[in-house]
Amino acid sequence: MGYHCRKYLVLVTSSIVPVLVDKTSKMKAGPGKLIKHCKYSRGVSTVADAKISAVPPIIPKSIQHVRQTFFSEVMRVPDAHSLVSRPFELSKIISPETLQKYRTSITIAGTVKWDGNSLKQRLRKGEVSECLRKLVEEPDLLANMIETFQEREFAWFIHECCKYLNRLSILQRGREFLNDAGDSARQAEDILHSTKLGDMKRFNLVLTAIKESKRYELQVSDYEQILWMQTYSGEMTDALFTLNEFESTARKLINKERTIPLYFTTLIWNCKFQILADGLPELWKVDGKKIMRNKAKELHPHFEYLHHDRSIHLLIRMFQNERLSPDADTLRIMLLCLGKSGNLEILRSFISKMWGINQDGSVSRRHLRKPGSLFHPNMPLLSAIISAFAIQNEFLEGMSYVDSFVSTYNMDMSKSEQFWATCFRFLELVERGKLKYHGSEQRKDLSLLPLKERMVYKAKTYTFPDSLWKLSNSQCAPTARLYTWRVRYLFLTYRISELRGVLVPLYEMAKSHQVHNSRKKVAHETSELLYVCITASIRLLISRGYENQAARMVEDFSLNREMKERLDRVFEYRKARQVEHMRRLKSKQAKRMEEEDDDGLLSWL
Repeated sequence: MGYHCRKYLVLVTSSIVPVLVDKTSKMKAGPGKLIKHCKYSRGVSTVADAKISAVPPIIPKSIQHVRQTFFSEVMRVPDAHSLVSRPFELSKIISPETLQKYRTSITIAGTVKWDGNSLKQRLRKGEVSECLRKLVEEPDLLANMIETFQEREFAWFIHECCKYLNRLSILQRGREFLNDAGDSARQAEDILHSTKLGDMKRFNLVLTAIKESKRYELQVSDYEQILWMQTYSGEMTDALFTLNEFESTARKLINKERTIPLYFTTLIWNCKFQILADGLPELWKVDGKKIMRNKAKELHPHFEYLHHDRSIHLLIRMFQNERLSPDADTLRIMLLCLGKSGNLEILRSFISKMWGINQDGSVSRRHLRKPGSLFHPNMPLLSAIISAFAIQNEFLEGMSYVDSFVSTYNMDMSKSEQFWATCFRFLELVERGKLKYHGSEQRKDLSLLPLKERMVYKAKTYTFPDSLWKLSNSQCAPTARLYTWRVRYLFLTYRISELRGVLVPLYEMAKSHQVHNSRKKVAHETSELLYVCITASIRLLISRGYENQAARMVEDFSLNREMKERLDRVFEYRKARQVEHMRRLKSKQAKRMEEEDDDGLLSWL
């Protein structure tokens, strides 16, 4: 049985939201379907015909009764233009008692008990964290999932969980970059870190239950996703456990104890290099501190490398025995591992044989890679070269190799933000005294061909870092992150006069992103980076006694009232800290003078 309505507010299936059907729409509303492009909005002047099918028999009787009551109480709309003049109110079409009864019945019907099907629906919606929590808290649900899921559904479950945990790790790395932004950023980072660790533990528990049930045997693709997720999340303990499990399970293939064969792939070997040979720069340490992150605290136990006996040279020979084809990531990771091991002679030989670039800048034509080759150099490779040499106090030699790569392969440096960020990060470590430009002897000159000029580095001058900043600006448009590194460098070298010149373009960029950029994430990140730079500038100015300039900087570069209030709090906090610091210095100085006076009196006596 259907209804034929004209100029009526029509209820479609289980929704109580009135829908106006447009003339151009020729779709019919069936059970469980909504008419497309037909929603209540201003500007609709007429209501076309619509046919509503009968209520499906699967709807509970209580809801059917409420729905019939609703249809019996639908009122005729006197004028279509009246819908434009005032908002629609359900209370004027249906009695409050009937509306409340309908909402109550829908609420009762909506409380569905968790089972295998509801778990799949939640996973499709992206509610992975809630699903993991329910699986750990409710053993019956976990047992139901193990009994009802098929092999392809187990693989899909593992894929969705790994994808979610990878996304959490990326978000956490982004928040750690903004650790100086104040309490709000630190709280957000702590929440992300605790959420990731909690969900990681739940995923490990569920995965262990799946493996112990013998209902599903992990395949090669599953191990690839799990290893990649654990490695790039910094969970080296879990990654090493998974790698050992994979290797021990793969050995059973010889005795044919396993129905699905396991074999090493290039991706698994890439993870193996990073796990056993320190191939992940984000986890490198200098004086016990993380090198690629801005945290001052010690490494978290989850981010520490384990002690192992396998060197990079042994791993490379094992990889060659597997007769696998390496990819671009494999060569990049090998290069990083060789640099971290400290054997620079093998590193130079590796670069010469793979890309034809020698230490003195000469080129071996027979080893050059043609355009379109799988191993043609790219920006991640240049970043790896800088990291591999800089960690061994050979930053300038790494820059010489980069110079040769760019000129020989005619590389495009317009999209090289990550490369320059890596360079400026190691420059900051040099300025902090953690690393050196050149470990053995001071390099007198350095030719950077893309800039077509010679830059001379002299001790206790800033010629080289400043020229490197100019070079980065000439090769790619400076981004908010690159401006942040520049401010950090000026902060370390106490160059107050140049701070304002860097903050002006960053402020204009933040304003432009807020007005013209539809991506709220980009606008928020740029404003937070501006906040970080202003905070560092305030700290430097107040420490040097320029409080008036710091206050003026807050007035000039605040994007809105909220940012100004945050910066005012930072200003007052830094001012109070400086007053306390000066008081302590005066107290120590007075105490030292008293001790000197006492010593002089005793010597005279």
